[in-house]
Amino acid sequence: MQRPPVLHLAALLLLLTGFSLTEAVEIKVHDNNNKTCIYAILSVNFTVVYEGNGTMKNTTFTLPNSLSSNGSVCGDNNSAPLLKMDFGPGHSLSLNFSHSAGIFRGDVLTFTYNTSDTNLFPGAKNTSVNQVAVDSLMEAAPLNTVYTCRSAKAIASKEVIMVFYDVSLQALVENGTISKNESICKADMSTTMGPLTTWTASTMTPTKPPPPPIPSVGNYTLKNGSETCLLANMGLQLNLTCMEDNQTRLINIDSNSTASGLCGDQNATLVLEDMKTTVSFHFMVEQSKFFLKEVKANISLVVNGSSKYCRLQ
Repeated sequence: MQRPPVLHLAALLLLLTGFSLTEAVEIKVHDNNNKTCIYAILSVNFTVVYEGNGTMKNTTFTLPNSLSSNGSVCGDNNSAPLLKMDFGPGHSLSLNFSHSAGIFRGDVLTFTYNTSDTNLFPGAKNTSVNQVAVDSLMEAAPLNTVYTCRSAKAIASKEVIMVFYDVSLQALVENGTISKNESICKADMSTTMGPLTTWTASTMTPTKPPPPPIPSVGNYTLKNGSETCLLANMGLQLNLTCMEDNQTRLINIDSNSTASGLCGDQNATLVLEDMKTTVSFHFMVEQSKFFLKEVKANISLVVNGSSKYCRLQ
């Protein structure tokens, strides 16, 4: 019997570090008149699997603030805009835009990485410049608006997974003025917003509890028989709303949680469990692109001596 594929994940490490733990990078590309023509704010986590001496290794890193956008192109009615971000010794991330009929969209996303960088790729057997080009998954947005997507999107191809979140993009900025109008991605529009708490003038402003520390990174593995079908390296911090008091809380997931789940031909489910928490991640593959489809959580907290059931916000 032919063995089913394993989502192209047998040699991939998925980085999902809390989705909001790294600082977003802001980029402004200027034209010859020093006016902003492309505007971007984004957070990107990279995971790359590479060949070491006798074993496969992996590395994870983020898009740094110390980058150059000098290779970018503003674009006009006759040429396409290009946002190019160069960083480190030979690494870059670029996004080609297209525009027509009053809209713009991101087309091809190209990631170039150099395995001769010993800081990011220690012990690499083959030192070379590699390139991955994929569909950006950016939806079309009207011109003179900022495309925003706070939700995480994972894009996988070959030995690379890129996780994008907290994204704001505007190409073909008019007269150098960044738009105040947003075009919100579908993933954000489907998110249920938690209730707001209103404080009266006579109520003292509450002191917010300090945020929890950055979560510890856990390593989780799923197997089909003796073969690994999914690897995950992630620190998880959840934003929860508890049903009894409608209060929002941040909690960290124990990095020693027990991992279980299943890998199918075109999907996978990873379940993490500890004494108080169950979190499940549902992944899909469509048109050779790997993405996170759904996250579910069941959490029981003890607050002021009583148990509370909480849900993801």
